[in-house]
Amino acid sequence: MLSSTTTQIPFSYKYLNICREKIPLVPNETFTELLSGTRAEYTSFILEMNFNDSCKLFCEKKFKEKDIKRFKWLIDRDYFINFYLDSLPSSYTSIDVYTNETYVNYFRGIPIGFEDNDKYYIYNHYNVFIDINKKDDKFQIVGFSIEPLSIEQKTIFDCEDLVSDNDTSYLRDYYNSFYAQELKEGNILFTYDVIWRQSNKTFFSRWDRYIKNSKEYHWLGLIFSNIILFIFSFLLIYILTRAIKKNIEVYNSKVIIDEIIDDYGWKQVCNDVFRKPKNLIIFSCIIGTGIELLLIIIISLIYNVIGFTHPERRGNLLNQMVICFCFMSIFGGYISSYVYKNNDGKEWLKNSLATSILFPGISLKILIIVRFLFTLEKSSIGFKISEIALLVILWICISTPLTLIGSFLALKRRKIKLPCKINILPTTIGQKPWYLKLKYSIWVTGLIPFSTIFIEFIYLLSYMWRYQVYYLASFLILSILILVILSSEISIIFVYLNLCKGDYNWWWKSFFTSASPSLYICILSIYYFLYLNITRFTAIIVYFLIMGFVSIVVALVCGSCGVIFTFAFLYFIYSKIKID
Repeated sequence: MLSSTTTQIPFSYKYLNICREKIPLVPNETFTELLSGTRAEYTSFILEMNFNDSCKLFCEKKFKEKDIKRFKWLIDRDYFINFYLDSLPSSYTSIDVYTNETYVNYFRGIPIGFEDNDKYYIYNHYNVFIDINKKDDKFQIVGFSIEPLSIEQKTIFDCEDLVSDNDTSYLRDYYNSFYAQELKEGNILFTYDVIWRQSNKTFFSRWDRYIKNSKEYHWLGLIFSNIILFIFSFLLIYILTRAIKKNIEVYNSKVIIDEIIDDYGWKQVCNDVFRKPKNLIIFSCIIGTGIELLLIIIISLIYNVIGFTHPERRGNLLNQMVICFCFMSIFGGYISSYVYKNNDGKEWLKNSLATSILFPGISLKILIIVRFLFTLEKSSIGFKISEIALLVILWICISTPLTLIGSFLALKRRKIKLPCKINILPTTIGQKPWYLKLKYSIWVTGLIPFSTIFIEFIYLLSYMWRYQVYYLASFLILSILILVILSSEISIIFVYLNLCKGDYNWWWKSFFTSASPSLYICILSIYYFLYLNITRFTAIIVYFLIMGFVSIVVALVCGSCGVIFTFAFLYFIYSKIKID
């Protein structure tokens, strides 16, 4: 696969149209590998285990004007070739011819060529280094790197004349003389050397070097997150416990007269606080979908921690998420219908169908748009009706029926007995301070939870857009749980302050307050976009569509959890007071 951090538009290897098998052999790929565009294709490399070889002919390509234009376009946009051997991605090795120092990059693949003084040169020779470890009379591949060189050679004998005891430095010396292969019309010869090296590295630790960032930084972010969570939780428990305990004692006192009670106390809205939210069906769908997404993310990451989604099995994480999405629909339908039922909703079937359509419909639309845009660019992630049709089949045949089953199970449960009766006519809501208005407070309520996941989210962005390996899922699970808990605590405080000022419309306020970290994810996405320096218009649209989708997922997860925790808090405090 060809990839670029500048355009973010991947292409298949066949797009180069060089050094391919006459009859392409495509390895077995999972559905999600096809969906993500990580299609693999065999090349013409011939490797014999533990046998060094020099000046092997890769292929000979006759370049025409259209080939030159295509290669120049790829070089200008910083495209790299991603080679794999035994599921291990190749690192890019560069050796300084003056100091003999070796530089290795494990993330970007192998460059196609380079530009110098308005002339374009192509890498037409590869030094292939393979590290092996012998165990029980069997060889295991524990390292794979390629050093690309640009060397002008008219025949294979030009390469063989430079060979000296299988020493690859001969080509580097020749390359230093700058007899580089210019990209021009005519035949260009592609060759490669194979160098096998003994290594003490074990097979199970061969992926360690692909982790760019050490675990110390992850631990630092996690410790910082826990400190914020601990401090905020302590303050929340201490302040609210004292305030609420005092209020409950006042409200339950038989010697106090009604006039002494604060006009804006939270007891005064007891007959309105559990009034059903506006747009009940949409609200119920959002809460059910948010809980479903949280379960999907946590379960998929747990699979990653256990080892079922190791990075060498490309696409397995996405595969797990698709499967979880289908089977977790029963929980989404259950939560959605239970919220709907407890708010006296009558059209349960309409609510259930809306739950099964809302988020999958949005996801499918975004996927179709992205794939269509990539099709216009002739990318390897082109639009294929068969893949979209398979997703639709999974949605209609598995996800939707399970959503309906979950809704049916929720209908069989008893409604929650509310501690307060609801008045027929709603109480008039008075004025409240400006800082309790959602349009102002939402910027503060989202900042604190977002700060706890900032470091981990940066790593996640690098994994998504800079083709780096990320499999420290345990840190991500803890970061998500901290984000959810902290967002819920802030929602409780915000709703409590609003209730004290007589504002009982808390359902949607609780959701948006808890979901507010997604605003900062949008802001960080814009900043990271500038850092990536993406110039292709199609890639810009795709980037913001995907990051917008990520923000929606975060908003749904945090917002739904915030509503549930806030409801539990309100149920608890109102059940502790005596109400006439």
